[in-house]
Amino acid sequence: MAKGDDAQDAWVVASLQSWAKWAKSGGVRNGYGESCLTLEEIRALPVRAYVPVFQEACERTHDAIRKLPGELQQLASAWYIREWPKSMIAAEMRVSESHVWRLHATLTKIIGFLLKNPGVSTPPLRILLKS
Repeated sequence: MAKGDDAQDAWVVASLQSWAKWAKSGGVRNGYGESCLTLEEIRALPVRAYVPVFQEACERTHDAIRKLPGELQQLASAWYIREWPKSMIAAEMRVSESHVWRLHATLTKIIGFLLKNPGVSTPPLRILLKS
């Protein structure tokens, strides 16, 4: 979501955050991921908001991401799974940081459409990008 986008896209961002957590755990039910750390290691981690992971919802989000062009798949992975700084994503993709933010706005728009329309095999990019 770009810096000033409406909160209506917040559910898409929440879906992407949940998908990232699911992907980090190996994309399986009851994946352990960071939960296998010792109590001392867990206490040393930065405090983050709890992100719920629902297997079926994450699988739908994963299917939607697989329908995206490669550049947007790369962005979703770098932004949500790797949690790279936007400057690092821009350098990796060889674009400006402002372009990364525009790509993210496009990503959330298309993912939102695909999550609302799971039967669509290919997102209608021309229509989505015009609106």
